[in-house]
Amino acid sequence: MKQSLALAVDKKEAERAIAILRKLNLIDPRLRVRREGDRVLIPLSRSPLTWEREKLEKTITQLSIIEASFEEKVPKPTSIIDVLQKDLEPHELAALPKSYDIVGSIAIIEIPPELQKYEGKIGEALLKIYPNVKTVCSIASPVDGAFRIRKLKVIAGEHSFETIHREYGCAFKLDVTKVFFSPRLSYEHYRVARQVKDGEVVFDMFAGIGPYSIHIAKRACAEVFSVDWNPVAVLYLKENVKMNRVGHRIHAICGDSRDVASNSLQGVANRVIMNHPLEARKYVDAACSALASEGGVLHYYTFVKEPDVIQKAVEELRSALKKTRFKNMELLFARKVRPIASREWQVGLDVKLS
Repeated sequence: MKQSLALAVDKKEAERAIAILRKLNLIDPRLRVRREGDRVLIPLSRSPLTWEREKLEKTITQLSIIEASFEEKVPKPTSIIDVLQKDLEPHELAALPKSYDIVGSIAIIEIPPELQKYEGKIGEALLKIYPNVKTVCSIASPVDGAFRIRKLKVIAGEHSFETIHREYGCAFKLDVTKVFFSPRLSYEHYRVARQVKDGEVVFDMFAGIGPYSIHIAKRACAEVFSVDWNPVAVLYLKENVKMNRVGHRIHAICGDSRDVASNSLQGVANRVIMNHPLEARKYVDAACSALASEGGVLHYYTFVKEPDVIQKAVEELRSALKKTRFKNMELLFARKVRPIASREWQVGLDVKLS
């Protein structure tokens, strides 16, 4: 408890008094307002000036300036270092991860080997920082396999891998150990969706649980063909389509996009999304076969090492297009989407083919 100058007012006038004191910048933000019988005591940062007191007295019928004791506010931690600074040595604090992913109610963090013994403390620290996080997982393996999934280990909170993630007005249910999803692509989902116009046919070649497809269907009267070869991802995709009420615009298909392109979508798409940086180059011919005869737009993603990452990504796509029927490629937009390793980036290209 700490002694402070305070304004004492009747509880019925407390809300009005607090509003005036805030405008005058007179409330001490380090102390908690408290009740005392029928009065409310508001901690002051200083004694009110004569004109300030006169302003208060014009609005508040009963007030007095007194000395009182108040509970001090505990500053909310904003980083793992804030929480663990008393438990770890300086060199250990320096090794703490600076970034991590939050997917719905699940935080996912990569803990360096030298800090493995503190994984429980690190997990609890994240729970303190983020009240909405219920589960903290450490990364137990890299993203691997055709389904782009990885092993995770629960280090704090509830033992659950299923959650609902929300971004830009869309909701996505998923199991973080069974499907690929990156919250770091949220702006990219939104950016691409804003470009789609009413009446378009869109081919989402590696749709996963549907972030691109659902963003598009929420924003445009477009027909979206959402394909993924992970059956679990497609189950979540169908559930997310219902949850976001866009079932009339999305066709969810489990299978290989190459087969779908050649059998069902040949020559019908106005736009193709190719968000599988490791595999997209191999599917450029299939994407082009799905585009309408007059051409259309590709949203192409790849991994590129520095330097000149944009130039390398453009050259990679141009090379892959040589075996297709399209001869003209207009670069509409290029972006370094996110770093994936030291000096390596995921790059996104928007190109118009004709």
